[in-house]
Amino acid sequence: NSVKYISYAALLVLLFAIPLITQGPYMLRILCLVGINIIFACSLRAILNVGELNLAHAAFMGIGAYASSSLVMRLGLSFWLALPIAAIITAIMSLPLGFLTLRFRGAYFLLFAFLFAELIRVLLSNFWVDLFGGIPGLVNIPRPSINIPGLLQVDFSSNIHFYYLILVLVLLSVLVMYRIDKSRFGMVFNAITQSDVLAESVGICRMKFKVLGCIIGCFFAGIAGSIYAHFITIITPPDFAIHAVLLPIAYVVIVGMGSVFGPVIGTSLLMI
Repeated sequence: NSVKYISYAALLVLLFAIPLITQGPYMLRILCLVGINIIFACSLRAILNVGELNLAHAAFMGIGAYASSSLVMRLGLSFWLALPIAAIITAIMSLPLGFLTLRFRGAYFLLFAFLFAELIRVLLSNFWVDLFGGIPGLVNIPRPSINIPGLLQVDFSSNIHFYYLILVLVLLSVLVMYRIDKSRFGMVFNAITQSDVLAESVGICRMKFKVLGCIIGCFFAGIAGSIYAHFITIITPPDFAIHAVLLPIAYVVIVGMGSVFGPVIGTSLLMI
């Protein structure tokens, strides 16, 4: 155990030291995108862990991105408020999909998830154009900042500062999902994945826990969408179409779904 903890500590030191080693904007941009995709891949794993492949997951990332951008640009909220609110909105939006489609299995669930993803894309492209920008999307999305007069002032327009922000969010997200994995909920999710019929035979409500897994996954997809929008500063509806979930599926399965660290390693290896 001591060797494991020393390895984790050394890795953390290395991650925090990367901007001291290289400050190349291209390298830092790639590392920021890796971090965002780690959060997204881990959120996708949360739904795969209840035995379903959600082809609409990129659409939920889009909901988080548009919600956060709209809250900041249209309502004037701070990014630090918009980020959790966008994640909560995304989790709430996952409830209709969960209750309506998780009753189906296999190809039927995939079909309904695909239709939901296309519905979100069409709505963002053609409705409430003044709010969501229509097909051109939203541009000039502001990056966050911290301004405490006399104490602290950080402008995240720098990729170095944004790298640290994403790194902290990645660490928090992975830690929370790791704790969920090791909790009773994680054991129930694993039981449902192995055999949902057997799980129900010992008193586990399959539907309730599948919806819960969907909510958890979509909450973190909303976080990934929010941070993506404010990092890239421009989003369009096609960014979150069905194709956007295909690579993250590979990120999740390439190393394995047995641990939350699988998507972390898979995303890092494949993206870099």
